[in-house]
Amino acid sequence: MSRSIAEPSPQARKKFVLLNPVVLFSFPAVILLLIFSVAPVVMTLVFAWTDQRLIPVPQLPTEFIALRNFTRLLENEIFAPALRNTILATLLVVPLQVSLGLMMALLVNQRLPGMQIFRTLYFLPATTSVLVVALVASRMLVPGGLLEQFLNTIGFGFLPVIDWNSEQNHLAQLVLWLVWQGTGLQMLVFLAALQAIPKELREASSLDGANAWQHFRFVTSGLLRNASVFAFVSAILRTAQMFDQQYIAFKDQPSLVFLVYVETLKFFRVGSASAVALIVSIIVVIGFTIQWWMLRERRSRIPSLNETWIERLSRMFSAPFDRIKPNAMQIKILGLTRVAITYAIALVFALFFAAPMMQIFSSAISLDTMQFDLETKSWRSLFPIVPVGLDLLLVNLQNPQIMQGLKNSLLTAVFLLPLNILVNGTFAYALARFKFRARAPLLFMVIVLNFVPFLAQAVPLVLIVKQLEWIDAPQTQIVPFIASALSVFLFHQFFLNFPKELEDAATVDGASWWHVFWCVVVPLSLPVCATVTLLTFLASWNNFFWPIVTTFDPAFMPLALSITDGSVDEWDAVIVTLPTLIMFLVFQRCFIRSITSGAINE
Repeated sequence: MSRSIAEPSPQARKKFVLLNPVVLFSFPAVILLLIFSVAPVVMTLVFAWTDQRLIPVPQLPTEFIALRNFTRLLENEIFAPALRNTILATLLVVPLQVSLGLMMALLVNQRLPGMQIFRTLYFLPATTSVLVVALVASRMLVPGGLLEQFLNTIGFGFLPVIDWNSEQNHLAQLVLWLVWQGTGLQMLVFLAALQAIPKELREASSLDGANAWQHFRFVTSGLLRNASVFAFVSAILRTAQMFDQQYIAFKDQPSLVFLVYVETLKFFRVGSASAVALIVSIIVVIGFTIQWWMLRERRSRIPSLNETWIERLSRMFSAPFDRIKPNAMQIKILGLTRVAITYAIALVFALFFAAPMMQIFSSAISLDTMQFDLETKSWRSLFPIVPVGLDLLLVNLQNPQIMQGLKNSLLTAVFLLPLNILVNGTFAYALARFKFRARAPLLFMVIVLNFVPFLAQAVPLVLIVKQLEWIDAPQTQIVPFIASALSVFLFHQFFLNFPKELEDAATVDGASWWHVFWCVVVPLSLPVCATVTLLTFLASWNNFFWPIVTTFDPAFMPLALSITDGSVDEWDAVIVTLPTLIMFLVFQRCFIRSITSGAINE
């Protein structure tokens, strides 16, 4: 006698769906990404071919105008210099940032005393906002300033003095700013990738007779491929979307993002601004394609049959000395010489990247401002001039505008950071551990969004925020950035390398997926949580473009925007920089451990 199986009631089915771990883990992030990331990108692709306005006019409905937005841009006198500046800056800044970042990572990766200090000094500019960079440049680029002193110190004093402040050299100054500020992050990425390389490979190549250059070329460079892709992607995205520098100091050298700002807030032409954003996206895609082609995997080649000119030159000069067998004393002298050269090179990099910030901090705590101004153009200004004190800090903290901006920025960080970790961490865990039909499309969406510049989302996102009546509201700086494709990617790569045995053991003991995630996975995921926290805090704290297009009431302005309204002094720079510097010092080891565990290397 067959037994009939009762169908579950609609209420039971609904309860099952709502309690499904895939739904619980994925729903918040998916909804936020669709609303604040995917939808704006689609709207940009549509608006670029229409005459959409920021403020709708009932008598003038939005119409499809085909290529008219692009033809108008060709007639715009700002477009040609903006396009030229964006392309030139990208072509110059990206290779400089990546190559210098790799060189500095190779330096600080050596087991020598003090390398951790050099690591912090190199990363110091990356923690600063554009306001601090502008103040640094005003001190560094004056005739006889720190840059001229630096060139004299490293032996390039014979070079003709360049008037960096002239309009003809503003683009060169802009490139120098971007390289100075962004190289530290690339250094940290390469450092984490270098520390993930097994030591056995170094020993094996040494036994095979490979020198340092051959080991780097045939072993290390191949293992740094994924880190190089990440470094190039981040550098291209940051450079192609440069805006802060033009708004603060170089309005005579506009960028495409500056043109988007003008079209959106000055002329209210969303369609035209979307067309510019589409052009920026095309530039980014072309940059990705070029770097992918350059870093693509190639067939392994025999070193002896593909000797580079560096190896031939090294062999030619070292041939007369091959038969000489150095004694123990000579080996020790050679070792000390190598260490001395390493420290000398590390010190040169430290002077370039850290000296301007050291001068800012010294000027802030030196109470004898007249004497300090006399020493501004010498290395003496890197150290405080007695008497020292915090009197100027107390004066700045009494400024209600600065205090309000500081409170707003801290409030944004307090809400954004935990929500970012919770929403993106649970979504990434679902992608890494659960098998469901929408898994592949969602993972593809996350990967694609990592390659989409924020500018492609920004203009329609302003319309969405305006429709929600969030203009001049604190949630404007929080809600659109809770779900982050980069955070999901970092969490996902970490969870792929997480040992499943621990989860299986907890499941056997009767733990639910929710308890497995919170009691087993989260406590062991502190490195990637620290990485996401650091990157999210840096992006939020130093964000300038988004607040300037969505916040006009001083009561809701973040710190970076509230300081811009007045003259920036040294203590303003310290107040902006100190929180990000503290975050880096606290989380730098976890950042490296996270990337070493597979966040970028896989």
